[in-house]
Amino acid sequence: ATPKKIPLPSRARTNKPGRRAWWTTTSHHPSTTTTTTNRRTLMRLFARPLGGLFPLYKGGGRGGWSSSSSSGAPFLVKDQHHQSSRPGSCSSSSFSSRSSSLGVRWQMCWLLFLARGVCQANRVLLGALMPFLSAEVSMTSHEKGSVLAAFSTGYMLTQVAGGAVSDRLGGKALTLFAITTMAAGSCAAPALLAAGGLRPFWLCYFVMGFAEGPSYPTTGSMLSRWIPAAERGAAVSIVDTGSSVASMLTFAVAPVLAASCGWRVAFRVFGGTSFVICALWACLAANRPAESRRLSQDERAYLVAAGLPADDVYAA
Repeated sequence: ATPKKIPLPSRARTNKPGRRAWWTTTSHHPSTTTTTTNRRTLMRLFARPLGGLFPLYKGGGRGGWSSSSSSGAPFLVKDQHHQSSRPGSCSSSSFSSRSSSLGVRWQMCWLLFLARGVCQANRVLLGALMPFLSAEVSMTSHEKGSVLAAFSTGYMLTQVAGGAVSDRLGGKALTLFAITTMAAGSCAAPALLAAGGLRPFWLCYFVMGFAEGPSYPTTGSMLSRWIPAAERGAAVSIVDTGSSVASMLTFAVAPVLAASCGWRVAFRVFGGTSFVICALWACLAANRPAESRRLSQDERAYLVAAGLPADDVYAA
């Protein structure tokens, strides 16, 4: 039987006429005007993207509200009514049994967030450590500028071509190559500078930029295969935030680490941490839903119903 949908409770959020909070909606009637809480909007904004990180989520509010779909469908039903076999709902017991694959598309989104963070952190690390490096290694202003521009020189050579390759071959290998190269470059940079001077150091950052060039177009290609159009705006926002978070953490942590342990240690710490993300990518990422073993049949059905091509969702 189809689960009975319970009307969402209404409550006023403001006492001032003519003003209302962003989380409320106003319904107009010839005789009355009411302002109610839009819980569906809140659910869409926060619960579904975070479902990839917290797959065991269940609502704990009054009345036992919980998400009724393992695919993150946007409607709410009462727990005691979870008896339907339709794709949009499940029982409370089957909800837990399917939790391992709940929101795999959002888990993929957060993996892209981490990959973007790795690339950005290792990219701006040189700028954060340049005062410490130049205090020990004699460099002119021209040489500093040349080293800082090495990354962008390599980056611009592969950005356009990388997107075309990602569309044809998939983005997992390109992204894994990019973050692995960034991690290895940060670990090797101090040794290259000590052994050969600025020339191999410049070449190291040129190669890092060359490897990272396809990362942005590759992200767009992978999101188009994993995320339906109705959810793609939220997914892009999550992924792009990885760059801002990584830059903030790098400029906050790297100088402190360099001042206490030395700039060489800072390079190796960031590079070593990036290798952990590389391992996660190698184990969990997939080019498209059809290549993921962790994706449930319910979520596959949801992705096809939401508009993704069946060839990208189901394996041949």
